[in-house]
Amino acid sequence: MARTLHNLGIARTLRGDYRRAKRALARSLLMFERHCGPYHVDVARVHDAAGSLEALRGRPHRALDRHVSSLRIKSAILNPHHPSLLGSMMRVAAGHRALGQLDEAECALREVLECQGVALLRSMDPSYRRSMTGLVGKTMRMIGEIQRERNEGECPAVVVVAPSTTMTHTPPPPPLSTIPPPLSPGSMMSSKGGRREQDDDDDDDACTLSFSVSSCEEIDDEDDEQDPVPPSFQGSSADDWGI
Repeated sequence: MARTLHNLGIARTLRGDYRRAKRALARSLLMFERHCGPYHVDVARVHDAAGSLEALRGRPHRALDRHVSSLRIKSAILNPHHPSLLGSMMRVAAGHRALGQLDEAECALREVLECQGVALLRSMDPSYRRSMTGLVGKTMRMIGEIQRERNEGECPAVVVVAPSTTMTHTPPPPPLSTIPPPLSPGSMMSSKGGRREQDDDDDDDACTLSFSVSSCEEIDDEDDEQDPVPPSFQGSSADDWGI
């Protein structure tokens, strides 16, 4: 009955019925401990199944506790190189990895790898050696993945700055046709004479302009006397009118 409940719990776990699977595994564990004692292989297997269930439910802490309980039981009753014991050690390493404890996970996997190597050297069974060789490759692959994760976490992010694509536009030089030609001595003399005549004309215009300005000022004074500013506009500034 206990073994049947154990298999039923595994089947319900694979189907995603986690609540009923947990109940079946709990009943199976209780029956195994009652009839076989706390240190039995079947009890450890139920702990491993319950740990896998908790991992699928997204509870890595509870999963790790279950796998540690199974490893403790198997370490007390099994050979250190037993495949079932090594499997529990790998599950414990996977639990540490899920929690981000990479050092503990790598330490556990290296211990597993050492035990697997010893078991591979001592065994003469071809089928056992083939299965153990596959487990050794899996363990080494997991160690490599953990080391890669650690290196990615320690390496700082490299910020690549793209070069600036802004180009400064330099205006081209003016064409030669726009540069005025140099003046000859004759043209310079004629220009000076013309400038002198122009200055005389400017003096006459200045006299005329001064006369006209003085006459305009007299007219403006007369206009100011005739049209005084209304009292409402006296003392106002441009800011008051929004100018």
